[in-house]
Amino acid sequence: MVFIILFLPFLLSALEIKMVTSREIVPYTELLAGLCNSFFSEAPYFYAGTDSDYAEYLNSYAESKNGVMALALDEGRPIGLALGIPMSETWSKYQQPFKEHGYDLSTLFYLGEIVLTPAYQNQGLENQLYLKIENYAKSLGSKTITYMSIELPQQSLKEIQSLNTPWIEQGFKRHEELAFDNFWTDIGHSEKTPHKMVFWLKPMNEIIKK
Repeated sequence: MVFIILFLPFLLSALEIKMVTSREIVPYTELLAGLCNSFFSEAPYFYAGTDSDYAEYLNSYAESKNGVMALALDEGRPIGLALGIPMSETWSKYQQPFKEHGYDLSTLFYLGEIVLTPAYQNQGLENQLYLKIENYAKSLGSKTITYMSIELPQQSLKEIQSLNTPWIEQGFKRHEELAFDNFWTDIGHSEKTPHKMVFWLKPMNEIIKK
């Protein structure tokens, strides 16, 4: 399903970022599922899911005690989001690489999707959403924030770093040892296949006031 909405130019200062946690996330999951599903249907993910599948995934954050959504609104209309959840409350397949390497899950916070409607992308709003999630993670006492990126076969380290440049600039570092295979069905295929995911980590200090 292709989900494209066109908007007139806007000023970031006119936008609102609203933080919702736990069950407060539920009213927004169906509204944003199509946007997320469309984003991940593109390269490099080629995820062949449905909007209802993605709504179910978003609701998993609502089922967590400390799951959070930074919700971008334009005149009250949801146009994007960032997600986060303590690593100790997330899925076992995400936790496993950290357990295998002796990490204390209670010190880690997982940064999930940052997705925006196309007309709002690459204008600084992604960074604002990220900082909201990072500050929330710090407020819970988390020491390190982490996200994961897909790595394709034959992809060079230089290519990997280029794709992750915004996060490298934020202070994230790639941890090749923290990897696992995530399974989903690609567009044009009928069965789930493995996709290599690698975690990037950033130690957090004082709360950023931006």
